[in-house]
Amino acid sequence: QRYLYIDDFTIERAYTVDFAVVEAGGNTHGTLTAALDGNYISSGTAVTEGSNIVFTATPDTGYRIKEWTLNGDVILVNGNPFLNPVFMYEYIAQNINVTVEFEEMPLYDLVLEVNPDNAGTVTGAGDYEEGTTVNVNAVAHEGYQFLNWTDVDGNVVSEVAENAIIITGDLTLIANFILTVSTSD
Repeated sequence: QRYLYIDDFTIERAYTVDFAVVEAGGNTHGTLTAALDGNYISSGTAVTEGSNIVFTATPDTGYRIKEWTLNGDVILVNGNPFLNPVFMYEYIAQNINVTVEFEEMPLYDLVLEVNPDNAGTVTGAGDYEEGTTVNVNAVAHEGYQFLNWTDVDGNVVSEVAENAIIITGDLTLIANFILTVSTSD
């Protein structure tokens, strides 16, 4: 048990706040800060009982929060890992040790195809991080008109040639065109 001596007449219980970023591959891939009443504190700081500590995790570019732990246990919300960049520990009444671990953002493939072949061009295909908004566009070649975008199962995704797609996983879209002029003589 630790105590902080506030003045000659006041003694308050104090608890240690330890915090760190979990290293992976020799790198932390981000930072973790802690604040008490808006002022940053260092890991190992003793704070008075009842204090609220705000932890802020900032991943490096290309990384995201994998998990937070409190005293060695993964912090869960409704059975899922807590992934918010800000975690508040309210009313401290014990020593605490908070860690955050970052992981590389997964890259997903956005594949764009043209049907029939050579009926038009498409832009926007590539590898993207989860959550990225990508503009996809289909432009018909002469003699063709854009019809719709479909998924690989033939379900119509959009009837508009230009769309903003939010990447949530690998995705293949097919730009479908229809012939507008006769090819016979």
